[in-house]
Amino acid sequence: MAQFAIGCTLGAAIIAAVGAPFLAPWPFRVRYLANAQTVDSLLGFGPVPRQDMRVVRLESVDIVAGHLELGLAEAGNARARSRATVSRRDCGAGELAKLDGWQAAHTPLLVVIDEDHSVHLFGPDASVTDLIVTKEPVR
Repeated sequence: MAQFAIGCTLGAAIIAAVGAPFLAPWPFRVRYLANAQTVDSLLGFGPVPRQDMRVVRLESVDIVAGHLELGLAEAGNARARSRATVSRRDCGAGELAKLDGWQAAHTPLLVVIDEDHSVHLFGPDASVTDLIVTKEPVR
């Protein structure tokens, strides 16, 4: 009976350790997800190797010639900041309002760049996908 109790306790501790970051507030969660790339993928915890995830802040939201343009700045060390501009053809009013809110609140966002160079932006309660890099980062 004691072994069963120890097994249940260890199982609950492992489940709590794995699930706890996803119950944390958004700023901690987004940093956790971006840093999860450093975990050894041999253990099965790492992301797909051809995916790049970074924490960014939204610096500008503009509509230029019917295209949505977003200015993104990589969060972190102020001396090593990079800036990129991504765009998308169409954007609904709800998405535009959400982007404006993230910019005004300086919300940290998770940007995921796939192996085919498509960009996806994830926030605490929504996402904007199928973005295209229009201006390369300047380092």
